[in-house]
Amino acid sequence: MFRLLSVLVAIVLFFIWLAPDNHTSIDQTPRVQPLAASLATPIQKEAQNAQAFQIKEYTLQPKAEIHLAARLLSKERYRLGRESDLSPMDLALGWGAMANPQVTEQIQISQSGRWFHWKTDKLPIPRREIERNAANMHIIPANPTVEKQLSRIEEGDIIRLSGQLVDIQSQDGYFWRTSMSREDIGAGACEIIYTTQLDIIPASSYN
Repeated sequence: MFRLLSVLVAIVLFFIWLAPDNHTSIDQTPRVQPLAASLATPIQKEAQNAQAFQIKEYTLQPKAEIHLAARLLSKERYRLGRESDLSPMDLALGWGAMANPQVTEQIQISQSGRWFHWKTDKLPIPRREIERNAANMHIIPANPTVEKQLSRIEEGDIIRLSGQLVDIQSQDGYFWRTSMSREDIGAGACEIIYTTQLDIIPASSYN
């Protein structure tokens, strides 16, 4: 009888120990910092009834709003060519896996001729992932503040950028069209961004 009672007490104590209220809950879900979570594919929203506007002799037609946070992989200033009338600088930007320095330090990145170039002896991530998570963006500063920020940003900075993707044309037949996708590569794959806001995110916000 005593033996049976001991077994019953042991069973009761075991189930009491299993009860949730008697356990310290350990949340093992990975913690994602808000900024890290935002270093994903840029957010794009079609421009509804957006009116074209004029800068110098050029007409800019907004195609979409765009917002992104990304790591600056490279930047290049341009002074020659009609494109530089509006866009004095290109930014090569990376998000997702291409915002990870452990990935990008294995890739040689350069810019020339309004293009973004990369090469590597051994792919650290699949080629398509590199192509989808990095882009060359032609920046048209909308105000002096953005212009000033462009001169300040440095390779490796995390930046937050907002603006409009725009097509450009002039009465003499010149045109320059923006990409509308992060999936394309090659000629025509660069974004033209009329940039209304450009911020450098302090390292303390994402380290």
